[in-house]
Amino acid sequence: MRLGFGNDAGRPFATGRCAGKVAPDKDVADNRPGVGFGAVILVGMLLVQGISMWIAEKNTREFLGANAKFAVLSMVRETRRRLAPVRGLNEYITRMIDSSQVDINDHEQFG
Repeated sequence: MRLGFGNDAGRPFATGRCAGKVAPDKDVADNRPGVGFGAVILVGMLLVQGISMWIAEKNTREFLGANAKFAVLSMVRETRRRLAPVRGLNEYITRMIDSSQVDINDHEQFG
């Protein structure tokens, strides 16, 4: 189906303002964008979307990695803080045993 004015392609108009002029051939390209332009736009949009998703994934992984590192460091610090008194008491008892102030065979003394 051909859109436009005139008779069949290649035959001259018989009457009216266009009398004597030849109608355009069906083979002549229209001035409207075709599938090629739409495909270029679609490929461009997909490319931009793909790059955006790749960058977002990379940034998310880096962000989560940094947060995980800080979380582990915080847990290590908190564990050391809580166990510091126990470590100090263990060192104190070790020094007492080494200096023979406490007999390790005396179970009542250790309680």
